[in-house]
Amino acid sequence: MSWYRADRVAAMPIGLIILTIAMAAGLSVTLSSSGGGGWSNAVSIDRVADQLSSQARLIATKTIECSVVTAGNPGADWPATPATTLVVDALCPGDPAGSQNLWTGARPSSPPPTPTAFQAWHYANSATNIATCGPATNIGGICIWTIPTTGGADPRFKAGAAKAAARFGTTEADADATTSRFTYWIKRL
Repeated sequence: MSWYRADRVAAMPIGLIILTIAMAAGLSVTLSSSGGGGWSNAVSIDRVADQLSSQARLIATKTIECSVVTAGNPGADWPATPATTLVVDALCPGDPAGSQNLWTGARPSSPPPTPTAFQAWHYANSATNIATCGPATNIGGICIWTIPTTGGADPRFKAGAAKAAARFGTTEADADATTSRFTYWIKRL
């Protein structure tokens, strides 16, 4: 009789381990199939906010570097708005001819990748064309912006852009509630 009881006691931990594995697998399947809501939504919103805020800081740093490092050089100033308006085409006017591209010129570094599900970053030095840095603003300045490729209808993009803008001061970044356009102001006039 004692051998029966010993086998039963030894089998209990194995049963608990199997039950724990089954519960973990069930939870994993439930979370991965939730698709458009819950946990995956939060991850998408955080990912959008992280990409927008970190990339905006990198672009701002390169732009400020251009202005500071070339100060005193003939023609030195903030980069002008490139014809394409793309950040990757911005030129540092105080650098020598042929080495003026902000990313591949005198102080090369990798430009940020296009944020997931957003258009490439745009750049404007808009002392005169104030609408370039944001349709709702009436001030000029130096800004960068990006907008979702899908038109901004996805609520995760709106929430992500708003969360990214909230990481900066109210005069540093804007997130348009309709289009999900994220604008970061490097310098306001």
